[in-house]
Amino acid sequence: MPWLRILKEKIEDFIILGQNYPQTPYPTVQLKAQGLKYALSRQCQSVVNVEGTEVCSCTSVDEVFIAAFCMYFVFNMAYPGYLKKTLTFLQRRIANITGMETNLCR
Repeated sequence: MPWLRILKEKIEDFIILGQNYPQTPYPTVQLKAQGLKYALSRQCQSVVNVEGTEVCSCTSVDEVFIAAFCMYFVFNMAYPGYLKKTLTFLQRRIANITGMETNLCR
């Protein structure tokens, strides 16, 4: 996703491809496809991981992004500083979640 390079944050800290398990306390999207083009063009198994544990299993990329954002809302978590710009952009422009009721961007 070259357009995210403008934000100067690594999207790899939010989206993982393959079987790697991130060890972060924040919700991370794991696409179990071998390549990003394959994952985005077809329905692929995907999960939301928190501290290396699969918390939610999804059948599409749309579902897994919604599930990850929902976890931030449900657990009242602020975005990590190293991903704040990227997640705020995805929240507002891709997921179309806007308004004063969102407290994720603290």
